[in-house]
Amino acid sequence: MFKLKYNIFVSIHVFFNLINYILLIKIFGISSKADAYYISVTILAALQSIMAMPIEQFMFFYNDYKKENRQKSSHFYFECFSLVLLIGIIAFVLLELLCIPIIKLFAFGIDLSRLAILKELMMINIIGLVVYPLYSLNDRFLNAEQKFSIPYILMGIPTFFVSMSLLGLFLTKSNYIQSLAWARTVGVILCALIETFIVLKILGKIEFRKPTKKLIDFIKNSTMTRIGYGIHDILAPMIINNVLVMFSTGAVSIYYLAKKIADTLNLVAIGPAERILSAKISELFPAKQIEKIKSLSKEFSSKSVIMFILAVSIIFIINPYLLKYLSSKNLTLDDINTVNFMFLALSGWLFIVWQERPYLFINIASKKSKYMIISNGMFIVLFPILIFLLKNSLNLFAIPASAIISQYVTYNFQKFFANRLIREAVNEQ
Repeated sequence: MFKLKYNIFVSIHVFFNLINYILLIKIFGISSKADAYYISVTILAALQSIMAMPIEQFMFFYNDYKKENRQKSSHFYFECFSLVLLIGIIAFVLLELLCIPIIKLFAFGIDLSRLAILKELMMINIIGLVVYPLYSLNDRFLNAEQKFSIPYILMGIPTFFVSMSLLGLFLTKSNYIQSLAWARTVGVILCALIETFIVLKILGKIEFRKPTKKLIDFIKNSTMTRIGYGIHDILAPMIINNVLVMFSTGAVSIYYLAKKIADTLNLVAIGPAERILSAKISELFPAKQIEKIKSLSKEFSSKSVIMFILAVSIIFIINPYLLKYLSSKNLTLDDINTVNFMFLALSGWLFIVWQERPYLFINIASKKSKYMIISNGMFIVLFPILIFLLKNSLNLFAIPASAIISQYVTYNFQKFFANRLIREAVNEQ
């Protein structure tokens, strides 16, 4: 799972993420524009998660069809192909009409100056969302075909385009932040087109197929599964953003600067291994190869602990010096310390997520969406309650503290259900 070539691909992606991180600090620092940009990215991610709901389980259903014969799996892809085109068109129309209400859901108390910038950014992002379901489908197809390198190479394109846009702003001393949304949008569209070309090289010409009853069952299962395990991908940013905008301007930037470092850590340390583990469990679980699943899960968990301790320690030590050097006085010493300790707190949340992954993938492979709904439903119930209880004493740090407690509860539920499924599979052998 932890293969060098995949980490090299990710490292290139991380390099451009680092460039973006540096230039964002240098150009925008802690400001209203930076706040609006970070909020727009979280809203975009949540909308992408919603749009991918109907095809969430593609890899698992595709592998089931492929075991029967190649023609069935090919037909299934093209049924989904027609579906995602329809989703993209419908979503574009709805998002154009409901842009402001959606923004208000994610940042109800936002002031007018940040709202104006945020609206402009979202209207650009919506264009790229038209092709996102197609991109998401192709990504799942390539993972199902064990072609892991291609998605990792292509996912760097939007990041690269944003890097080039930021570099242009830096060199011209401009602060036209909307150019970043345009860069990301063009990158996503290009990714979708390239992946579609690659998929068609594998499967042949495009076929537009009518939906079957099995497709309807697939959509139901995918949607319920996504609601189950991905509900906090949608609701957590909504809760977090609404808390952040209650603080003074800059709190959003501080939190998301720290989160960007934590997300980069996640991408480098276990990103490739996580994707491979998910794909392998999707094949092994239906075949009842439980011992192989246990072996892979143990390898993933043990190696991720070592990588976590090393990576977090190094980043925590060098981060203050790096931020001070890079910020060009756009960050105060208090800002730098807050970002660094926020990163440490968010890393605690991330560690529990890592340890939960093998259990989560087993539950997803079982197609028992109720297990994910119960497990992650606990997170969504506990998270806002804990923030409310802790925000007066911990201020901004109430967010990671509440997340750590809520995620630990979710982890235990995921583990309980996965172990139950393993016992059932062993008894059936």
